[in-house]
Amino acid sequence: MKTTSVWCFFSVLVLSKTVFSKSISGSATSPPEKRSVQPPFFAGGSPPKGLPGTSQGIEIQQTLPYDPPGTPPYFFSLFDPSTNTPFYSAYKVTPAQSKDIGKGRRPGRIRWREGGVERGVPNLKIAYKEAIEKNRERLRGSRPNQELTKGHLNPSAINSFNEKFMDATYTFTNVVPQFAASNFYLTKFETKVENYAKDNCGKKDGTLYLLTGRSENGLVTSPAGIAVKDSTNVLPKPFPTDTFVQGTITLVTPRSLWTAVCCIWQVPGEEKKRAESFAMMSNNQDKRSNVHQTEMSVRELEEFLTTPPDAKVNLFPGEEECRPPAT
Repeated sequence: MKTTSVWCFFSVLVLSKTVFSKSISGSATSPPEKRSVQPPFFAGGSPPKGLPGTSQGIEIQQTLPYDPPGTPPYFFSLFDPSTNTPFYSAYKVTPAQSKDIGKGRRPGRIRWREGGVERGVPNLKIAYKEAIEKNRERLRGSRPNQELTKGHLNPSAINSFNEKFMDATYTFTNVVPQFAASNFYLTKFETKVENYAKDNCGKKDGTLYLLTGRSENGLVTSPAGIAVKDSTNVLPKPFPTDTFVQGTITLVTPRSLWTAVCCIWQVPGEEKKRAESFAMMSNNQDKRSNVHQTEMSVRELEEFLTTPPDAKVNLFPGEEECRPPAT
């Protein structure tokens, strides 16, 4: 993994098929600023291990372009320069924040540009626009479930305890090309997580740690009705095109999306902290019948994400209680 961290990713050139552009700290109007390389969004202080390809990732601690120097980041993304999408985003909800979930309002006018500069990766907006249009051409008409959209890995609604946290999610460092059919089910799961943060984890004075990412592993349902890894590509990508703007910009639509959630809290009088976790994975497909969104344990999700001969995935290496073995 590249050790350079990016706090406001606004001055990084879009990454093409052939040119790798180094990340730059700071925003388009502020100089680079040195911060801790250990963002506060990982349970036990340790990022996931074993996720395929992440050794080339660019670390991003996301702030807003108008924030004063020293503003703490709103979330963390590990950005993949070969696909121009994040491997994953890491975010959390503290006990104090959980009480205010739902009080913030989504920005009335979504600003993907700030002072004439695109939020995240300049010129990637053009690639998204072209991808959406080419997908529509493939469909030969407007079919809402099959539309390609900008899918947030760190969704705005879970950040509704603070409008600046919500605003910060609207950056190209936090989105992947996602089909509306996939988002239909994912939104339902996100609502479940919001309610869990507010009504369960927060009331135990717990901090909720969340990881949401994308994968090139898919899943299918076995004859027994159990979700299994789609190792033979039974459900190929509906839209395999990944180069845009006359072949100069790469933008890869992921095969699947996943989320892992862990609440950690301390019981008075007990030395050891307690933890509770759950996870979800779904195909990024343009038909609802192919999405196969499945809730599972963290350990089960890690098995789906592991790609031999790579090392096994560990999503919460800093807090083993977040990944209890199957009973």
